Amino acid sequence: MNPLNVYRVTGDLQYGNIFLNLEKKGPNYIRDVDVVKKEEWNIYPCQISKYTYDVDVIIFASSYFVVNEKTKSILEPYCKNIVDFLPVQLGERTYWFMKSYVFYDCTVREKMEGDKNTVPHFYWSYINRFAFDSEKIEKSPFIFRCLEKKTYILCTDQFKDLVEGAGIVGFKFEHLWNSETGGIWCEREPIFGPEGAKLNRELKENWGINKKKYGLLNHVLKQKVEILK
Repeated sequence: MNPLNVYRVTGDLQYGNIFLNLEKKGPNYIRDVDVVKKEEWNIYPCQISKYTYDVDVIIFASSYFVVNEKTKSILEPYCKNIVDFLPVQLGERTYWFMKSYVFYDCTVREKMEGDKNTVPHFYWSYINRFAFDSEKIEKSPFIFRCLEKKTYILCTDQFKDLVEGAGIVGFKFEHLWNSETGGIWCEREPIFGPEGAKLNRELKENWGINKKKYGLLNHVLKQKVEILK
């Protein structure tokens, strides 16, 4: 039997960003897209970063991501009763916010490491090392979340292999745990200092590569999307 793996799934900053438009918030404005129920969802006005490219998956509202029609059609058959696909309009195109709503009890809390807070209640401010129950991970949903870090979207190789096999561009997979070797130590990405400067240079280099390879999203849209200043 092959070892089991758990990954955190995000969009990748090198492909751009979609933001809710704060200046056009209107009466139904929401700040946290994750709390909106499916039946209450609206087409909210959005802005994009000027470094947003024409790829399949784009970061949405900082912590989440949207997928295009092609990606939705590939993933949706595996996501019944675990994900809501909620529309996000960019120009004439419809993208889909993949709202994962299944919280799966699969961690081994006493083996986890990280920064804990107890005020006003216990919670993890950052988790450096995850620990999961192998038997539960073997039976885990296609995509899921855990109560210890509610904003994290998690998956196993089943999701990752499907995405990579289909050639979907824009997802980022952070390896968190392996059933044979345990949790992989994770650190916050540095913002300042030499390491932060190095990451910033690499990001700018990737923007240049992606512009040539995929093109800027606003260049291919007939109805342009407002650029975040």
